[in-house]
Formats: sequence, C-alpha cells, structure tokens
Amino acid sequence: MGNKLNLSSLRPKLKSCSFFEGERNIVVEGHESKTQVVLPSDYRPILSLLDGEHTVKEISSELYNTQGQVSFHAIITTIKLLSEAQLFEENYGVDGPFKQVQEEKAPHEQKVSILNRTLFELKILNKIKINFKSELFFWNIAALMVAVAAWNYKSFTHLDLALFLKSPTGYEDALMRIFIISSILMSMKALSQAILLLVSTGTVYGIFLKLFPYSIALGINDSSVYSHEKKRVIIAYGVLSSCLYLISFAALDFVPFLKPYRSDFAVMSIVLTFIELNPYRRSDLTKLFFFFYAEAQLKNIMPYLQNCTLTGLWKDTGAKMSDEIRYVTYSIFALAWAIGFSLFSFEIILKSFPNLFYQIQLGQPLSKYSAIVVVLILFFICGHLLLDLAKTLVKNIISPMFVPLMNLKRRAKVYNHKDFNSELLKVHLKKNMLWAQLSDSAIDFLIANSKVRAIKEGNNLITQGDRGRDVYFLLKGRVNVTVRENTGRFKHIVNLGANTVIGELAILEKCKRTANVTAAEEIVFLELPEKVFAELMSREEFKDDYHKLKTRIQISQFVASARMFKDFPPEVMNLFVEAGDLVIFPRGHNIVDEGEDDKTFYLLIKGKVDVYKGDQKIAELGQGDFFGEVALIANVPRTASIHTVEESLFLYIEDKKFWKILSENIELAMYIESVSSHRTVKAA
Repeated sequence: MGNKLNLSSLRPKLKSCSFFEGERNIVVEGHESKTQVVLPSDYRPILSLLDGEHTVKEISSELYNTQGQVSFHAIITTIKLLSEAQLFEENYGVDGPFKQVQEEKAPHEQKVSILNRTLFELKILNKIKINFKSELFFWNIAALMVAVAAWNYKSFTHLDLALFLKSPTGYEDALMRIFIISSILMSMKALSQAILLLVSTGTVYGIFLKLFPYSIALGINDSSVYSHEKKRVIIAYGVLSSCLYLISFAALDFVPFLKPYRSDFAVMSIVLTFIELNPYRRSDLTKLFFFFYAEAQLKNIMPYLQNCTLTGLWKDTGAKMSDEIRYVTYSIFALAWAIGFSLFSFEIILKSFPNLFYQIQLGQPLSKYSAIVVVLILFFICGHLLLDLAKTLVKNIISPMFVPLMNLKRRAKVYNHKDFNSELLKVHLKKNMLWAQLSDSAIDFLIANSKVRAIKEGNNLITQGDRGRDVYFLLKGRVNVTVRENTGRFKHIVNLGANTVIGELAILEKCKRTANVTAAEEIVFLELPEKVFAELMSREEFKDDYHKLKTRIQISQFVASARMFKDFPPEVMNLFVEAGDLVIFPRGHNIVDEGEDDKTFYLLIKGKVDVYKGDQKIAELGQGDFFGEVALIANVPRTASIHTVEESLFLYIEDKKFWKILSENIELAMYIESVSSHRTVKAA
C-alpha cells in the first residue's frame, strides 16, 4: 500500500493477538511477534472492529451508533500504534499512510534519556507466567523493601562525596567501578521489578540482557502491570520502581566486602535515581504520573512544563481548574527534580574536582588520562540532564524578552518576488472560489494594489494572537497550520497548498489570528493589504463585487458556527466550504424526509425552515443553523423532516467529499476529537 490514504476504503485487520485487560489499560500482544501495544481500556470497542470487514469510516459510524460519540483521535492513534508494531495482516510500513500523523508526545511516551538508552539487547526469556499471584504477597514484599531502606537510611546521611571514585592508586579503576556498580544496581532493580510483577500479575513479558552506555545489565518488560485491575497496586509498583536503586543500595550496604565501595554505590544509586525521575523524558516518574491521569490530560503536560513551569503558578492559562492542578503538580515535581539534581551534581563536582585536578596535573600518565575521562563523564551526565532545565529557562525567561525582535526579524525575511505577472495572477485567483465570482475589473484592481512576496521555509506567514490586517493568497508552496493551546501544546491541523486564501476574516474585521501559518517550504504569495478592501468597498463600481466577497466569507463563518467545526481556524474551514455547493430551495420545499437514507450536511445561510417529527412541528431553524451533521459520520436514517418556511439558501456537503478531505488531511481528522454533542432531533 502506498502513502495514499482513503478512510472510506481502508479495512485494517488485526493479526492473531491476545488481550490483557486491566481497569485502565489493555495490552495487545501479537502471537507471532510477541510485541505489545498498551492502549486505554476504553479503546476496546475499536479493537473489536479491526476485523478487516469494517472501513475506518464504518468503524466511526458503528462507534457513534453504539456509544453516541466518536473520537477520530482514538481510532487513528490505535491504528497507527498497531501498525508500527506490525500487528496488522497488511504491512503498512514505516513510510505508510500513517507516517504523516505526528502527535505531541506525553513525557511517558518520549524517548528515554541518552544516559539510559539501550544500545543492544538480547532476549533471555520470552515470557514468564506463574499460576500464583497474590495482592497480599505483593504488599508484604513491598513492605519488606521499604523496611530495608528505612532500616539503613543512615547510609545516605553519612555520605562523603569526596570519596566518590577515589582510590589510593588514582582513578585507573574508576571507569571499571562505574561500569560494574551500575550493572549490579540496574540488574538488582530489574530482578526486583520481576518479583513484584510476578506476585501481582503473574506475568513478565520478557527478560533481556541489555547494553547501556555505562553498564551491561538485566532488564524487563513491565507492561503486564498495566493490566492489573487494582489501581493501588499499579501506583505502588510505580513508586517502588522509582526508588529501587536506593533500596538496592540500602540492601547492599549490609554486605561486608562492599564496604570499601559504599560511597561509589551510594552516589551511583542516587545518580541513577535522578536519571529515572527525569520529568522531561520517559522515566519512572512520567510512567507513575501516567498511572494517575488519563492519556489526553498527559498530552498537555510536556508543553505546559516547557512553557509554563516558572509562570504557571500565577499565570492564567485558561485551563480547567482540575487540569491546572495537575499541570502545576507536575511542574512542582519537575522543579524539585531540577533543583535537587543541580545541587547534587554540583556538589559531586566540587568535592571530587580537587583530587581529579591534582591527578590531571601531577599524576602518572595512566592516572592523568583516567582522571580526564572521569571529569568528562561527570560533566556529560550533569550537562545532559541539566539541558532540559536550560531549555525551560530559555522558553520562560529569555525567549519572551525577544518576541518583539523575532517578529521584526520574521517580517524582515519577507522579500519581493517577480515570477508572477498580472495575467498569471488572474489565472490563479480565478481558480479560487473566493475570487472567482468577482468581475475582471475588480480582480485587476486587487492585483494592481497588491504585491507578490515570498518567505523561506520555517518562517511564519501568520502568528496566532496577532491582529489580522492583511489577506494572503498562496501562489506556490505549502504551509502548515498549527494551533497553540492554552497549555502551550502545539497541534498540527492541516497542510495547505497553492490557490489557498489565508486570513480572509481581516477583510470584514480586524480580529486576532486564530492559528499559526508556517512555510513548510519556500512559499510565494499575493499580499493584499487591508486598505485595498476598504477602497474596494468605497468605490461605486465595485459595490457588487465587495458584496459577493463579503457573502462568501460569511458563508465560511456560518459553517464555522457548527459545533463540529467551531474550533477550526478559518484557513481550515475553506476546505469544507470549497468542497460544498450552494443551493436555493423555494418556500414549502421538503429538503429531507424522516426515515430517508440521505448522507448530506446542510448549513442554512439565509431563510427559515421548520423541523417536523411525524406531523408535529418540534423546532424552527434560521440563519447559521445546520442539520445533517450526524450523516457525515454515522450510517443512520433521517430522524426528522425539514421543510422550508421561505426561500432559503443552503451550503451542503456530501459525506463522500467530507471523508475525502479527512483522508487527504489525516491530522485534521484527529483534530476532530469528538462529535458527541450532536443533536438527535435537530440533526435530521
């Protein structure tokens, strides 16, 4: 299958799989590949429809009929993740139709830190399953681990960081000690996790021998914990997993022959714990937070953390209070991690540096070079983990100071372009529905008073929040339309190509831009200043042209008033407006009849209609109202009849054209998060 995607014909079929269901998640495991995908438990109805018999369109229709709502995000995400895990009969490939779906990842979905990244792994055991599992036994083992750590807490209170990696002969064996100690601690953590999983779930999905940048150790797949029916067990596992390096050191501190290396074990256990608690990467902390909150909420955590960490405690972000508490809680965790690790890492460097510096200056060649390597390792670990903190500081303090300068710089990168003459411009304008209805003299006037401009890839044509003044007509190239949410998350909505109008609402009113429009490649566009439209309106010979222009823009506004489309930027709405057709129905006309099979969405631009259920009038609709939106996604007959009270003008969109737009703009489909609020009676 190529990159061409058609949601009306794509029939994904799952391979033979096992499903392990928990209270919050469901694990899908392929029988052949043994790969697992973890999904929220409420995605189970979607999985049941991935049988090769249902198209994506039919899946959404079935979900609406059975549940009263549809989430394109859930459908597309499920298919994308299963496709990447090669759990479908048809291999869509890494460059298949879902490659274009690029979502903001929550922290627990992001890549692990480079300090904890697996370089190579060898599966030792494919799967361990025992028939015995006991929640009581799990809590006893958990209590024992906590007791060991509590009993030996003094190991951390009498810690001399100056002894870290130090030995009478210099630093020759320091690197080997780091490797061995890290391997021991990481293997002990993996074995402890395996014990906790076996007694709580009865299953461990594989034990591996893994090579890391600074160790070779055992590792496990702990996805079986997602299927546990008790949330308290999942949370307890997450908390213990976050502390297992410290618990392992507390247990090893009782071993007599390891006493000479206790400082090394203590420091490495703390450093590894900090790595596993990195709030900016996939780590034990981010997985633990995942146990508490739903997937959709966590999608906003990372952008909030990057944009609002230092200001979120007092800045009004527009988020719900419950979400605000979650974001601020996570921000506090992140700040505590950053401060704690900063202090600890600088303390290690300050305590160890005098002796390291002495060895570098006066030590024997072997000691000198080993000391240099140790210094580089310390600075690399500290520098890498502090890089995310530095990014936060830049985004919260430095970047806002330079916003005005960056806006000027962006505008300075706009330059004139001379490849389009007047005749060629007229040909392009006539291809767009907004300008096609204008007279030749009006188009000539617009061209004569506008400029052909260009900007390079990556520069903004429109910035969300700016005051709209000019209108742009894209002549060459493609742009990305993104929306920045209150939490700071950027959602990619759609790509737009040539002959697209951008920012046309500025013709009617000076309003704030509702989206960012960024050049995906070098673009050439016609810049139409606001004063051109003011003059077009004032000149008598162009009055009819301006009225037609205004009417066409108002149609887009009316379409945007539909609940299905209410959050869409105007640039996206043009896709639907241009896919629709205008029709006039006379007074007393039956537009749709109750019970008929019609798949068309209608938007009332001008006029009035009555809504009947049987012989009883139940509603009256006027300008800006709509009906038939359910027909776009669900295979259901009309639930009411619609009759015109007076001559009425409609924009109508057939379901085939609607699904064609979604197929060509898959991320736009994901942007339609839910249509659960659609009416039953009014949506005939």
